Parts: sequence; structure tokens; C-alpha cells
Amino acid sequence: MMQDLESKVISLAICCGDPSGIGPEIALEATYRAQQAYAKDKNPVKFILCGPSAVWERAAAVLSSRMQIALADLDCVYTAKNVAVLPDYGHATALGGQIALSALDDAILLAKSLQVQAIVTAPVCKHSLYQAGVQVPGQTEYLAQAFLVPRALMMLCDTHLRVILHTIHIPLRRVFDYLSPNMILETLQLADRYLSPLLKLAHARLALCALNPHAGEQGQLGDEEICYLSPALTLAQEQGLLASGPYPADTVFYEAQKGRFDAVIALYHDQAAIALKTNHLDSGVNMTLGLPVIRTSPDHGTAFDLAGTGRARMASMQQAIHFAVRAAQGRFLKED
Repeated sequence: MMQDLESKVISLAICCGDPSGIGPEIALEATYRAQQAYAKDKNPVKFILCGPSAVWERAAAVLSSRMQIALADLDCVYTAKNVAVLPDYGHATALGGQIALSALDDAILLAKSLQVQAIVTAPVCKHSLYQAGVQVPGQTEYLAQAFLVPRALMMLCDTHLRVILHTIHIPLRRVFDYLSPNMILETLQLADRYLSPLLKLAHARLALCALNPHAGEQGQLGDEEICYLSPALTLAQEQGLLASGPYPADTVFYEAQKGRFDAVIALYHDQAAIALKTNHLDSGVNMTLGLPVIRTSPDHGTAFDLAGTGRARMASMQQAIHFAVRAAQGRFLKED
């Protein structure tokens, strides 16, 4: 799907996300800005806005206080489905979940029919998805099911830091159920398989984050590093992977950001998210590794309190579009 794209049009599906949150407005503004930027680029980029036209029209109205965006003037295709009623801003609703899911389904169909090379999803509210009857905890898991992928990895990234999650949306006490050497080995294998080509490397340098303070202090503060993490690393190294650790969580992200590692493997959601969002909340991107299509998303939520005010920042959404385009062009995070 990524071959010979230098002279071909690259198409992106932009999903509206939960219409009760900031998703539609940041998606619309970021798409508008991206169109202006890529109009000057030698590689053409096209956008398909997925979601009811009423959602996009309301987003354009929100943005009208500081910029004029007429949908008819945008060089975009958007799915023509409409809805009679939109949910109010600021609350999780079943209708909001249904609309977000419908947009995502449109994007999945476009990807399966090879009409787009990448999907960029605006934020959703997981409670809205649950109310709408979705039985998975997020868009990453939903996409994996839709593309029949046994397991996809969530990578939170900026240009200077990449963090891949061993577990995603599960309660913290269940993380211990996923710490067997074979499970950790699988994450290291998948991370190497999916990330290395994007970085144009034979093997990515992967740092495994420890679970306990000070990496367990040789068992004095916990033995998970000795019993599970180190054996997984030994197996990975025997297979030729450039995996090392386990490293204490309070220093490994700093070292990765300085260039010592290509990615950190975090063991649970907040271990990864806190590290990334502390310094890169406005520019961080959530990228799914392992799908047959590129998928990115801003690394933040629906921000119900800002929805409809016109004050939402679209920097992370803009970065998600930028990363998706670069990946589709085969130059993801590669210096030009």
C-alpha cells in the first residue's frame, strides 16, 4: 500500500470523533491548515471527512469567530450521511458514541477498499462508546477487530520520544496478569517488527521499562524484573532484537528523549502517557502499530469543557495528520 507513493495522491480519512467534544472542530481546523500546507508540497494530499455533514457544519460555525471555513470551499470529500439531531456539547451520550462509531466505520470501509492510505481519528469518549453498545475499550481495539488483527500496539510519540504500551486500557491491578516472559517477548517482537520499517532501521533500539521503583533493587522492592522482565529480554536478545533493560521508569524516558533509544516499552497505560504528555501534550500523537492501514490520533481526550467554545487547541491533531502523511509517503520521522 505504501509503494511508489511519491508521485501518487495520498488520501486520508479524517474521523470526527465524539461530536459532544472538541474532536470535530480541531479536526476541521487541522484539515484546513494541512490543506494549505500541502498545497505547496510536490506530493498531493487529499482528505475525506468522515462523519455526518451536520457535525462538520456545526464545527465550522464554532470556528467562525476567528476563522472562516466554508465546507463547500474545502477541497475535501465528506461522507454525506446526516442526522436529524446532534447531541449537546459537554456530555457523554449514546448518540455521540453512535456518530463517532459511524465515522470510524466509514473510514474502515475506505481503507479496506484502498481509497485511503491512512486514518486520523479525533478523540472519542469511551463512556459514549459503551452507551452506544461497543464492547471494546477504545478505537485502537475496535480497529484491530475490524481488520482482524490479533493484536495491535499503541504508540504515543513525538519527534523526540516514542513510547509503546505493553498493556492499554485495563485496570492497573490486571497488569500483573500480562507480565509473563512470553507476553512481554511478544510485545518486543511486534514493536520491532512494526516500528523498525517506519524508522528505516534493521532493528529498533527498544528499552523495556521496569515495573517497580529503581527496577526492583535486585528484588528488594519487587521481583517482577527478575522473574518476568529480564527473562523476556534474554529471549528477545537471543532472537537478535536490540532490546535492553529493565530500566527504572524515573530515568528511562529522559534517556530515550536524548536519543539513546528509539522507543520505550511501557508496561501500563499511565506509565507511558504521563511521560509523553508531561512535555508533549500539544504535539503528542497516538499511532497504532500493526494495522494494514496507517492510523494516528491526537494524544488527548474529548475535552468536554472546551467543546463549542472555539478555544480548543488543534496542535496535536495537526501533528497526527502530519505523522500520517509522512508515514504514507514512506518518510515517517526521517530527516529530509
